[in-house]
Amino acid sequence: MRKIKTIKTVFLVITRGFIIRNILRSGVLSHLTRKGVRVVIFFENVRGKPLSQALKKEFESGMVVVESPDEFKRKPSLRTMLYSVFRLTASFFVYSETTWFYSRFGNKKNLNRWIGFAYIERFFFSLLSKFPFIKGAARFCEQTVFYEERFSAYFNIYEPNMVFSTSIISRADIQFLKEAKKRGIKTVSMPKGWDNVTRMLYRVIPDVFIVQNEVMRADAQRVQQIPPTSIVTCGFPQFDWYRRPEIIMPREEFFKKIGLDPNRRLIFFGSEGTWAQRDHEVARFIAESIKKGVFSEPCSLLVRPHFSDVTNRRFDFLSSYPHVKIDENFTPSDFFIDNWNPGIEETKLFTNLVYYSDMLIATASTLFLDAACCNKPSIGIAYDAFFDPRTGKDVTADLYTMNHLRDVIDTGAVLMVRNDKELIQAIEHVLEEGSRFKEQERQVLLRKICFNVDGKSAERVAGAILSLIED
Repeated sequence: MRKIKTIKTVFLVITRGFIIRNILRSGVLSHLTRKGVRVVIFFENVRGKPLSQALKKEFESGMVVVESPDEFKRKPSLRTMLYSVFRLTASFFVYSETTWFYSRFGNKKNLNRWIGFAYIERFFFSLLSKFPFIKGAARFCEQTVFYEERFSAYFNIYEPNMVFSTSIISRADIQFLKEAKKRGIKTVSMPKGWDNVTRMLYRVIPDVFIVQNEVMRADAQRVQQIPPTSIVTCGFPQFDWYRRPEIIMPREEFFKKIGLDPNRRLIFFGSEGTWAQRDHEVARFIAESIKKGVFSEPCSLLVRPHFSDVTNRRFDFLSSYPHVKIDENFTPSDFFIDNWNPGIEETKLFTNLVYYSDMLIATASTLFLDAACCNKPSIGIAYDAFFDPRTGKDVTADLYTMNHLRDVIDTGAVLMVRNDKELIQAIEHVLEEGSRFKEQERQVLLRKICFNVDGKSAERVAGAILSLIED
């Protein structure tokens, strides 16, 4: 292959479908290309499936190259086994309440082991995580002992000025960051979401670390020991959609599109998928209450499944209830590991859903932030949604002990309910008070967690990248 030279070239790594929405489709990519930056997008290909032509057609242009190399697939070997052990061990060098929760319930492997291991991990690693030199040693091993030349050919071909990692904990991002550091190329990275700064050790520290809010900034300094001069707060690019009034449909048009009556109050129920594997029963209770006329005002219910288990179709049975609809506005993808590829039209319709909802009901969800962006009251389910597979005990309330969710609940913006009676009462409170319900607390949440929802977060992310290139 011939060597491609440009004035400014950025490698951009994408490992999840929802990151396409957050970064590529929310404006970061267009801001970079308008400034004359050539972007090479690397889509992680862990399943060995061909990248869709529609995706290539959407993004490839004179300023954008799309790659999906087979090098993302890892071949079994003794070295990869040792690296897996190292990665697992090093991740615990940051230990928090979030880590503790994931240690007990995080995946099938954890659930199948003796629960005593989780307590041993907590005792051992909560102590080790307090020593800064251990974190530094792990990062040194990551960069030197476990360095691989898996992507070096692409660096030789495109000669990038920078690597932009959109998920600092993902394997592909780490490999690109390590290669860039070895070559003295500048690096920018960010968390793929707002929930992992305190969950595990970041094994590679970039030149610039972008965070979504000031809480994450403080946690990055305190827990990850990232220098404050290297951290830039930019907000959530995906929340820029809420400041685009031109995409909001007339009310009648939107309700006709979702098949509900525009004259009824709209309850938006957002599932948390595998983290709330029984929340369909809570949704059933709401649907039954609407059918029986329990509420003081006529209501409709729109249920949005979570992308992690939308194919299980847990909520389909609710379609038989009057004034209840299941949101089918999903773009599935078997290429990405999260099985999702939210496109422009899906994002626009979702924005209208939040805009026209009278309230959000969800379990430990990022949707609390979406609702705050549109000044919509939120009700948090803390019962009958998540059960310990070992004991059958209801541990839904434990979800809210995770650090990022505790930051939300501490603002008082989300009304927590712990049984059916409290849920009915909460819905009635919202119906009576409307957007005034917990409005002051919601503004605190907006400032604390959502940062500056002004429609310019994508521009700030791109600006942080451009500033480092031009430095």
